[in-house]
Amino acid sequence: MAGEHAPEHLSIRPNMQPRSPATAHQSKNKKAWQELSKNIKDILKHNASHLSFEDNYRLAYRLVIYKKGSLLYNGVKELIGEELENLATTMVIPAFPSTSDDSLRRRTEEELLLRALREAWDYHATGMRLLGEVLKYMVVVGWTRSEVMIFTFKLVYTQQFVIM
Repeated sequence: MAGEHAPEHLSIRPNMQPRSPATAHQSKNKKAWQELSKNIKDILKHNASHLSFEDNYRLAYRLVIYKKGSLLYNGVKELIGEELENLATTMVIPAFPSTSDDSLRRRTEEELLLRALREAWDYHATGMRLLGEVLKYMVVVGWTRSEVMIFTFKLVYTQQFVIM
C-alpha cells in the first residue's frame, strides 16, 4: 500500500479551486448587462426587429433580482445620454440657422430647425416607448419605491430622461 498512488481519475488537483457562487453571479451579471446594453442601443436606434422581448426582459430582471438595479439604472441613463448626444449632433446642430440678415432665409432656416427638433424628439420618444416596454416591470421588483417612481415617470410617461 505504501508507495501506491490513487487512480488518476480520483486524484485531487490542487491548482483547481471551485468558483464561489458570488463570483459566478458577478460574471453572469456582467454578461447580462453587456448583452442588454447592446440590445438597448439597438432599441434606441430603432433596430429592434431581431431582438426578443422576453430575452431582454429576462436580462433586466436578472440584474434587478441580483441587486444590480443601480447598474441597470445608471447604465440605461448613460446609454440614453449617449443617444441624445448623437441625435443632437446628427439631427439638431446641423439644422441651426446661420446669422443671415435676410429675413426670408432666416425664417426658412428657423423652420428647418423646428422640423429637425420635432424629428429628433419623435425619434427619441419612440425609442423611449420601446425601451419602456422592456424595463417597466421594475415597478414590481427590486428597486426602492422612490427609484421606481422617478425612473418610470421620466422614462415611460414623459418620454424625458434627465441626466442627473
